[in-house]
Amino acid sequence: MRQVGDTLVWLGLILMIAAVVYFTPRLANLLAAVQSHQDRGSVAWRAVDAQPEEMLDATP
Repeated sequence: MRQVGDTLVWLGLILMIAAVVYFTPRLANLLAAVQSHQDRGSVAWRAVDAQPEEMLDATP
């Protein structure tokens, strides 16, 4: 029985290493795509605390 347990542990370790090797490049590509999207000059929304008085007095 111990041999079956040891085999399952080794299989688990091998699968974990294979998953890291498989998913690391994909995660790196995803993060690079997100970073390049942010670098393209996307719109950043900011809260405006106070507006100029001429805009407050304007009537539509």
